[in-house]
Amino acid sequence: MNGTHTMTSQPSISVIIPTFRRSDILRATLDALAEDAQGWGGAVQVIVVCDGEDEGTRTLAKSYSAMAVEWVFHEQNLGLPSARNSGARTASGDLIVFLDDDTAAAPSLLREHAAAHIAAEERDPRYDYVACGKIVEAALAAQSSRTGELLEKTWISTLDRYEAAVRDGESDSDLAHAQEISCFGLNCSIRRDLFERTGGFNPLLRSMDEELEYGVRLYARGVRFLPTPATVYHRNDKDLVEYFSRCWSLGGACDSLRASRLGEHNSQTRNLLKLDTGPKLEQLTNRAFWHAHVDGREVANVLRRLTESTGSRFSFRLWHDVERLSRYWAAVQESGMTRDQLRVLAGEPVRVIMLHSIAAPANPDESTYYLSPSRFRLLLERMRDGGYHCADPRKLEDQHAVWDAGEVVLTFDDGYDDFYAEVFPLIAEHGLKPLVFLPVDWIGKSNGWDVDKPVRSRKLMTLDQVRELQRYGVRFGSHSITHPSMPTLNQDALWREVSESKRRLEDLLGEEVSTFAYPFGETNRRVRAAVIQAEYKLAFTTTEGLNIWQDPFALLRTEFNDRVAPWSYSLKLRTGLGIRESVKQELLPLWRLIPRELRAPLVKAWRNRPRRG
Repeated sequence: MNGTHTMTSQPSISVIIPTFRRSDILRATLDALAEDAQGWGGAVQVIVVCDGEDEGTRTLAKSYSAMAVEWVFHEQNLGLPSARNSGARTASGDLIVFLDDDTAAAPSLLREHAAAHIAAEERDPRYDYVACGKIVEAALAAQSSRTGELLEKTWISTLDRYEAAVRDGESDSDLAHAQEISCFGLNCSIRRDLFERTGGFNPLLRSMDEELEYGVRLYARGVRFLPTPATVYHRNDKDLVEYFSRCWSLGGACDSLRASRLGEHNSQTRNLLKLDTGPKLEQLTNRAFWHAHVDGREVANVLRRLTESTGSRFSFRLWHDVERLSRYWAAVQESGMTRDQLRVLAGEPVRVIMLHSIAAPANPDESTYYLSPSRFRLLLERMRDGGYHCADPRKLEDQHAVWDAGEVVLTFDDGYDDFYAEVFPLIAEHGLKPLVFLPVDWIGKSNGWDVDKPVRSRKLMTLDQVRELQRYGVRFGSHSITHPSMPTLNQDALWREVSESKRRLEDLLGEEVSTFAYPFGETNRRVRAAVIQAEYKLAFTTTEGLNIWQDPFALLRTEFNDRVAPWSYSLKLRTGLGIRESVKQELLPLWRLIPRELRAPLVKAWRNRPRRG
């Protein structure tokens, strides 16, 4: 990781601009950058990489004089990732900023990128950072169709949502979609040494997804994504209907390549699994397009004509989804993927059970995370009857492990002493292989973190009990030092809770501690990055569900407590969700069919409905 170095008050910057046969628009890009560089006043190296034979760019290289530019010419077209990597090999700046040849730098772009890194590294130099700026669409010409106009609005809305996700990401408590939006490329900056250490862009993805793929690799390493007001204006001259239709086809090909050849099983490539996972309606819809994508294209043509004649947003949304799914699944099949290969690629979901105290709850608050001993035994019986058995938690650390449908990872948070009394005697009988998360400072004491809650003071296991359990194969992970709300901590306190708890547990147990459970399930990207920096291999949330190509530092767990009805145990073991959550998941595709402008009144009416009592 980054170590302890910090950036100077005025780092040198290398700006890399790939181009190919667009010398006129490139000139405008360089002119805008020259103006910003003059205002910046720091050391700027501008590198233009011409990706193939291009007489117009060679002519521009000989005549351009608004600022110094280093020109790199490829003998043949290698694709955008290779062009960016070539520029990085030429770079000498502390920071690398990536622009495209059809973007104009807004004033202070260089200053804002540098400021983002300086401020972050002054706050905490232990981490690696990248900075992501804003992209504003500044079309060179209006779209020639109503469908294109609606696509342009949709794309602008997507850019706005992405900017908000980056801006709020470090404090966002939901890690579920963080991988999905991890992206690094246009108007992003990175330390040159970090770019070299992480391998840069993947040249295999020469047509699409190189920014998403690199972004998710950076995110997987715990690199923190910084927002910056640095802005570029994208001078778009594309027919967006043609452009996005091509992107949807390329998306299917890229997902197949990334998942099968590169082994990238994450939320960015999870669309490949929608034939067999997710809500049933969504599965059936995707299967229909898998089998009938040619007919889907014909339906899309009818919907586009309807959109052109009426301007209807509803028909546009239908066209968008039908065209996207038809092209996507056609491209997946053209890549050579078969249904059987997709099933094998998906594998079995990984089930993780979360328990706390095995004790009869004394009040409703305790019932939200206590499970009575009789119900715990019933759960074990349902697991046995359903063909489930406990897997070694260490198997989760093997990214290439093959799971069978009956394997379950059993976890317990907090280390209550009733684990020793109620679970320990059943380990041999039921083949249990528990993973217990301990808050280090509370070992042998009581649940002091619950002092302000309406729950009893409860004893926790002693160190002697923990060591005895360890001899019988029980695994232990960190639950921090003091069981705090992690997102509320400052950087030093956060680092102590994740790093020192690991070291102290390893000293007590005499073995590596590789897993972490977020106290109260509270986390965000900043906390996740600290856990990775502390060299854990896995981290667990309290979010429910099955793990299907899941971020190893945001693993889902299925909770059983006294509020879970025993009749629903089998359903919850199978789906990872309770009955209410399962119904909501199945209805979600129908909800999405409702136009957005109608959803808000429906939500408001539901919230304001009369209630009995």
